[in-house]
Amino acid sequence: MKKYYAIPLLFALTIFLGGCLNGTIDEPTIIIEPPLVQLVSTDTIGSGSYMGFTIGEKAEEIYVHVTALQASEGVTYLNVVGNVFDGLGGLEERMPLYQLIFLDQKPGSDGGVQLALTDGRVSSIFLNSGKELTQWPEKPRLLPAVQVGDAAEALYPKLEQISADKSYRNKFEYVSLLTKDLSKPYDPHMADAPQWYFAYLLEDHKMDEVKLNFEEGRLKEILVNHYQRY
Repeated sequence: MKKYYAIPLLFALTIFLGGCLNGTIDEPTIIIEPPLVQLVSTDTIGSGSYMGFTIGEKAEEIYVHVTALQASEGVTYLNVVGNVFDGLGGLEERMPLYQLIFLDQKPGSDGGVQLALTDGRVSSIFLNSGKELTQWPEKPRLLPAVQVGDAAEALYPKLEQISADKSYRNKFEYVSLLTKDLSKPYDPHMADAPQWYFAYLLEDHKMDEVKLNFEEGRLKEILVNHYQRY
C-alpha cells in the first residue's frame, strides 16, 4: 500500500478503514500510522431509519442529514466512493466543493499528486511517494504551478493548463474528488456514487464508521462498523 500524508488523524484513520474493510470498490488507500483498532461488530440496516437517515431517501436529503451531524456527533468530512474521472472535463464548478483531490496515472504511481484543501485554500501538496511539496509541478517552467495557499477557485484553471502539457498529461488519467467539504453546498453528482462514508469518535475509545450505500440516487442500505481503539 502507498502511504498518504498530512491528513488529520481521524480523517486518515477513517479512509484507512473505509478502504481496507468491507469494501469492494477500488479507492485510494490512505494510511498515516493510525492507532490500533479492532472491528467489534457490524450492523446492516435495510429498512427504517438510523441517525436521521431513512432508507429510500434521495441523496440530496441524505446530505442534509450528514451536515447536521457536524454539530451533534462531530462528523467533519464525508468520503464519496467512485467519484473518479479521466480528465478534468466538467469539474470546474465541482472541484472547490471538495477537501481532498487525487491526480494520478493508470495504474497508480509514486508521482501521483494529493491536494488537500482547508477553508477554501490549498493547505498541503504531497506526492504518493510521501514527498511534500510547496508547489506542483516542482519545476513548472512556463506552467502556472499549483501552490500551497492558492484559493480553491484558482485550482481548476491552473490544472487545466498543466494537463495540456504532454509532460504531465498522464497525471490526469485518474482524477478523484474524494472528500466532500461539508461546509459547501451539495454536489448533485454525488447522487451517482454507489457509497458515501464517514466515521466519528465515541466515548470509551470507540469509533463508528457509517457506510451509506445508494442505488439510483436513493439510500438502499446502511452498514455500521463498530471499532474499539487502543
